[in-house]
Amino acid sequence: MEKRILSLKEIAEVVLLSKATNDTFYGWEFRKGKTTQDINKAVKKGLNPKASFGKFEFEVNMVAVYLKDVLKKKRGKVYENSNT
Repeated sequence: MEKRILSLKEIAEVVLLSKATNDTFYGWEFRKGKTTQDINKAVKKGLNPKASFGKFEFEVNMVAVYLKDVLKKKRGKVYENSNT
């Protein structure tokens, strides 16, 4: 089965609703100096109750905005056997 590269919005949904795996981040890599801890921080910022209207779609979009600062698409061809 061929893997598909998810959008940041789709990654945000997976992170919020279920357990993220390596397949979730297929085709993406961390920006320089970023780690999994920064994904946790992005989720916390995106779910900020002061900025949120309690709408799930808004919260997903906000988490995706913050994930953009943590993740970037891999350059070149993404191989099935790459370590992500």
